[in-house]
Amino acid sequence: ISQLLSGKTDTLSYTTPEEELVDASCDGSVFILTSKQWGTKSLFQHIQRNDGPNGMRRESLISSIRWEVDSHLDYWTKLATHTITAPFFPFEIEDLSSILQNRVQTLNKKYQGVHWKRLEVSHAAIKHAVGMDHVEYLDLYQQNDGSGEEDQSVVALITFSTSGAHALDNNALWQTLRTRLMSGTRRRPGLTLKVDLDNNSKETVFRWCDRANGGVEDCEEEWRS
Repeated sequence: ISQLLSGKTDTLSYTTPEEELVDASCDGSVFILTSKQWGTKSLFQHIQRNDGPNGMRRESLISSIRWEVDSHLDYWTKLATHTITAPFFPFEIEDLSSILQNRVQTLNKKYQGVHWKRLEVSHAAIKHAVGMDHVEYLDLYQQNDGSGEEDQSVVALITFSTSGAHALDNNALWQTLRTRLMSGTRRRPGLTLKVDLDNNSKETVFRWCDRANGGVEDCEEEWRS
């Protein structure tokens, strides 16, 4: 990877778990994700200095990230001048909500006409699934110094998922959909599977629905989770 970073090669060689040596051509492009180790310090420092992510200057942030990554590399393997640095911000609740919705849409299209006529998951069910009861979040705070000790307070600048989008892999709603599909739940290609939130019990409700000739929707509850 260091050779790729320095621009000395466009081929990545690696060994598979079966101990097979593979040479992969990157065709001039390679994505190195360093958010777990390098670049996060610079990113969070800039968020705090600018009272949140919206006020940050892109050029300053990129320069800081490149310096941080370079400091972890040897002199001869520093980032080449042609290397593009793209800051990757932590995922907030709204981001996870959008990602989960896209996953549901992909699942809907994949099994449409086979398992269901349509899969519809309500906005309330999505928001509940990515809420703080189901995903571990972390707050980045900024301390506001007042004139006295009693005037000091803290403000949450950003609240983000500690494991990024990986938090959705074991998400209760997503796992229920996947588990039910894999376990051979009954297929009803002529009906719409609707997923909604029971506001009283806070359970996720799965129902098969159809519209009669009069336009009145008739639903049968399948399961809850």
